Amino acid sequence: MAELALEASKHWLLREALISGLEGSEWGFITQLNESKELPNSLKGLQHLLHSLAEATASQSDGVDLGHLIKYFVDRSTSWNDADAALLAGLDRYFHAHSRGPRLLTQSPFPNNKADLPWNPALQSIHHRLSPWISWPGHANYATALEKAARTRNKLMEDASIASHAEAYQMVCAGCHGFPGEGLKNQAPPLHKADWVLDSKDRLIQIALHGAHSPIYVGGQLYQSPDILSEMPPLSVLENELLASILTYIRQAWGHAFDPIDSNEVARVRAATAGRQTPWTEKELLSIP
Repeated sequence: MAELALEASKHWLLREALISGLEGSEWGFITQLNESKELPNSLKGLQHLLHSLAEATASQSDGVDLGHLIKYFVDRSTSWNDADAALLAGLDRYFHAHSRGPRLLTQSPFPNNKADLPWNPALQSIHHRLSPWISWPGHANYATALEKAARTRNKLMEDASIASHAEAYQMVCAGCHGFPGEGLKNQAPPLHKADWVLDSKDRLIQIALHGAHSPIYVGGQLYQSPDILSEMPPLSVLENELLASILTYIRQAWGHAFDPIDSNEVARVRAATAGRQTPWTEKELLSIP
């Protein structure tokens, strides 16, 4: 293990390759390095490797190995060396560059009572440098950190959901309606700011399931063949989840801010209109509440 680390420390490309190959197992590699008797702690390239290992450990979302690493610092504080300092510097650098708020740990990595472990200069430095970036049950700012972490997680999930909806729309609809929803000549009318999209959810679902027939007014303008295709084909072959994703996207993209459509709503409308065999005319659509 020491030989591998020493070899990787010689060039930044080798260090990056090692870190990439260790993805998710950085803490295990760190512990093996620390058990080695052959590892020098003054080699500059090795210190860079240790920086990267600590940063990669901190980047893991669950925080489990981060807790292990900080507890290791605490335990090592009475026999601190340059390798430990390099790992701590890597954590410090990661938090300053990437932290969106305190990282949540399952328990305190520090002793509850100072008498439990000598508060030597190394431990004081560890506590001073890391405590602004971490929190745990019982910590003074734990409730605030927990709330902020929930908001961050929800935002990330929302961003991922938006990206998924956009991908579904691009795959199924953009070829006719355009990716920005502006409509395409000889293909289909615009969806951007279209009442058909933004008003009744049930009507929009029925258009998607069974298609629509021109002529049709969109945004006060008449669209008909040959300016657009005579019919929008039905999308009833799509699963409820995919159809809901597409319809949610067009109701929330391009500056729209309307309620999403879920798969249960699609399933309900699909069942209620199961006997429909032809695309809707504008007159029929206008009669749908």
